[in-house]
Order: sequence, then structure tokens, then C-alpha cells
Amino acid sequence: MSSRWMKITLVISLTVNLLFIGAILGRISSGVPLSRPFPPHLGWVLRNVDPDTRESLEPQLRKLARSSMPIRRHLRESQEAVIRLLLQDPLDQAALALGMDELRKYLSESQREMHRSLIAIMGELNLEQRKQVMNFLNRNWREEMRGRHRNHPPPP
Repeated sequence: MSSRWMKITLVISLTVNLLFIGAILGRISSGVPLSRPFPPHLGWVLRNVDPDTRESLEPQLRKLARSSMPIRRHLRESQEAVIRLLLQDPLDQAALALGMDELRKYLSESQREMHRSLIAIMGELNLEQRKQVMNFLNRNWREEMRGRHRNHPPPP
């Protein structure tokens, strides 16, 4: 593959990834996590757990959501910087590489924070509740998050 096609493929791949990340960040930064008791990643995971357990976890989930706000803000800012760099003409590849490094750093921090949150919350659940969470994670939850099953109840 020629160098030109590699660059075009890289830009297309990067653009698709950034659009996906942008959709996620837009949802997170819209203020929804603070208006509901669950951050989106844990709210979806825990939705099949009994309401009393979810309610008892609410203070901890709010605290986890607040503590992750700076990381989400840095992640959004890094993404916006990369998008601005991609739209410059001529393309500054060195600056883009640095911007991508920073974006990757905050993506990693965000993932690490989500893992910490999940570990903390899973430690509060009993075995049956953890099985419910795992059953949910093994379903096609991405389709449900996209809203394609809004008119249908989730499978048991």
C-alpha cells in the first residue's frame, strides 16, 4: 500500500473513531450523569440489579461520577484539539501526533477510572447480582444503548 493510501486510511479511521468518541463524550458532557444517580457506564450495567441495591449505591455512584469529571473534561478538550488539528490546512503531522498522544493518555485514564468504578461497585454486589451484571454485559447492550430496542423490554 502506498504512503498516500496509508495516510488516507489513517485519517478515515481516525475520523470514524473520533466521531464515535465525540458521541460518547457529548452524552457524558451534556450533564446527564449529574442529573441521574448513575453515570452512563454504570447505570447501564446495573439496570437489572434490584432497585433497593441501586438506591443504596447511589451516593457512591454520584461520588464516582464527580471524581471522573476532570478526566472527562480533559478527554473532551483533547478530542477537540485533535479535530482542530485534522481540519487545518496544511496538516501539521507533528502537532497531530502530539495531540493524538495526549488523547490516548486521557482515553487510558478514563478507562482506568471506569475500571476502578466498576471494581468498587461490583464489590458491593452479591454473587447473584454480579451474575445479573455479567448476563447484561454478555448481551448485545450496544444495540440497546443506541435505542433500537426502546419498544421492547430487555430479555430476561
